[in-house]
Amino acid sequence: LVRGGARLFGGLLERVGGASGYLAAHNLRRRAPQMARAVMPVIVFTAIATGAIVMQAIENQATEAAGLAETASEKTIETLNFVVVGMIAVFAAIMVINTLVTATTGRRRELAQQRLAGATPAGALATVGLESVVVLVVGVAAGSLASLATIVPYSIARTDSPVPDTGLGIWLVVVGTAVALTLGSTLGAARRALRTPAVEAAGATAA
Repeated sequence: LVRGGARLFGGLLERVGGASGYLAAHNLRRRAPQMARAVMPVIVFTAIATGAIVMQAIENQATEAAGLAETASEKTIETLNFVVVGMIAVFAAIMVINTLVTATTGRRRELAQQRLAGATPAGALATVGLESVVVLVVGVAAGSLASLATIVPYSIARTDSPVPDTGLGIWLVVVGTAVALTLGSTLGAARRALRTPAVEAAGATAA
């Protein structure tokens, strides 16, 4: 997926991103296995959050359409379902943050070497940011497709339609959260790494 994203967006990054875009495209091609570790939690978060919440929304809609009043027990089960879904989504979000922060912090020496070669801190941060955008797009796209594997059959079973009437708003919220988590974690960790002088960061990491 990362290599596919690099092929798809690499030329665009090089054309519009200048030196930072060129480095971002180069890193995506050269460091695909490392970048894959950053994509995976984004996929998991998007798939789990979208699939689970939309399925619960479909269930609620089907119950209302049937004109059935929920019993106290059913309302309790529904609430518990949302709590469980929320806990899973939070766990996946924590996984996104931890993975991306660790991956970016581990590149401290690489970022220092870029600065020693002439890149400005802003340029190095832009490179990381452009890489993160591609990681985000690939992760959200793959996670969204994965969520359909549960949403479509569930919607057919409960509403006789493969396309539920609900879900777009939920998906937009999930994607917005994924954007905030991915860019916030990556750029925040990169900013902290860039605060250390380049010579000091390169020497300390090498030692």
